[in-house]
Amino acid sequence: MPLLRKQPFVPMDLPADLKPDEEVFMNPLTKEIFRNYEDYFRRSILCNSLLWSCEYTGRSNLTLAEALKSESDAADHLDRMPLALQQAICFIIHKGQVSSLTSFVNEVLSFYRERYLPGEEVEISDGSGKGSSCTGVIQDVILDEGAVYHQPSKIEYRCVVVDTGEIIQAAGNQVSRRKHQLTRERVKLLVKCSAKK
Repeated sequence: MPLLRKQPFVPMDLPADLKPDEEVFMNPLTKEIFRNYEDYFRRSILCNSLLWSCEYTGRSNLTLAEALKSESDAADHLDRMPLALQQAICFIIHKGQVSSLTSFVNEVLSFYRERYLPGEEVEISDGSGKGSSCTGVIQDVILDEGAVYHQPSKIEYRCVVVDTGEIIQAAGNQVSRRKHQLTRERVKLLVKCSAKK
């Protein structure tokens, strides 16, 4: 829910003694019910004032409608990030200690830029350099036994090709994400949406 003067907005409760045949005024944005026009009008003025901000993006000086739209757009933007990647980043947030948002985002980007997770949909090139590729879903990650740190190019992935259902094994340098699935803005947004101070 958008913030009002940087504080969480709590809508009024439905009046307890409201009768089914009683005429009331309803605010379409907050879904609040008012018995008298003056209270309804005051709430309408408040909703149209530039006192609101988006909880996720931090944008301020918005009306309630603009803040709701900003939050909806932020949620849509976040939905374009693969779920497997969102879960991994949330796990890191939960288990790790984050000193600053910028350093955390940089660490996540540097680690996951060339590493992929089971369940993630990726583009798999044939390695010929001719630009032909197919879409696959990573089924398993194959690591060198005994290695402490795994170079991204040495990791192999067992993938299921989406079109044919064929299972193939691809080297790390043959696998890539679609553009703009893992971006600085999306990681920041995910942290803001899923972590509380």
